[in-house]
Amino acid sequence: MRRYSALRAPLLAFYSKALYRDVARNWRGSGVLYPLMLLAVCCVPVVVVAQLRAFTPLAARLAPIAEQLPTITISLGEVSVEATQPYVVKDARTGKAVVILDTTGQTTSLAGTEAKFLLTKTKLFIRQGADDVAAHDASDLPFRRVDREVAAGWLWWLKGPLALLLYPVLLLLSYVYVLAQDTVCGGFGLLVVRNRRWQFDYQTVMRLTGVAATPAVVAATVALVAGLSAPLLVWVIGCFALTMAYLCFAIQATTELRGSDLGASPDVPSFSIR
Repeated sequence: MRRYSALRAPLLAFYSKALYRDVARNWRGSGVLYPLMLLAVCCVPVVVVAQLRAFTPLAARLAPIAEQLPTITISLGEVSVEATQPYVVKDARTGKAVVILDTTGQTTSLAGTEAKFLLTKTKLFIRQGADDVAAHDASDLPFRRVDREVAAGWLWWLKGPLALLLYPVLLLLSYVYVLAQDTVCGGFGLLVVRNRRWQFDYQTVMRLTGVAATPAVVAATVALVAGLSAPLLVWVIGCFALTMAYLCFAIQATTELRGSDLGASPDVPSFSIR
């Protein structure tokens, strides 16, 4: 009979040998649902923080700019602007030019301006650095008509719905990663346990790995919520190393011989004694 439920595992996984013994002996299956439930909870604060720190401030900053946009239409690769040109869209906070719209040919580059964008009759210029400007054909832009109403719709997505869409994507990607990590760690776990008194099958090692990944998932969640950043490779190596460390702890806890082990039943399908 299971002693610990999946609801208690996220806390106990950090230190409890008894939990890992229970996972090995009394839990069933490969344990692939537990990481999904854990990630479903951990992705919530990450998405909430992304909304509060990124999407909402971005929407607030872009709102005054969106209100200044005239109607812009792209047809057959050529831009038309329903306003007197050159038309300058300014940052409401600083008063500096952000976007210049000019299809008349009076403004042909961003040189000598503070603007980040210049839209001409056939080109969009984007300032990427002090001396780095990228040019794109207007026909390649992902829209054919923009005005204040369309821009307001984009801002509406930033104010909440985009985060709701981000949640399942983040959950799916993180779950795929954790499953791949658990599969690899499970193989290492079988190598670690092969010369010990207790012998596991692969399902048992996968269950242990799924729970052993808990500290890495929780630590990564806390780090992301705290705003810590690092290259993706650092995250991957860090999570893998921490999961392997806890898997070794789990195997040691589960295979150490205690008095109660002498009466362990060899009939448990995924956990037996030689």
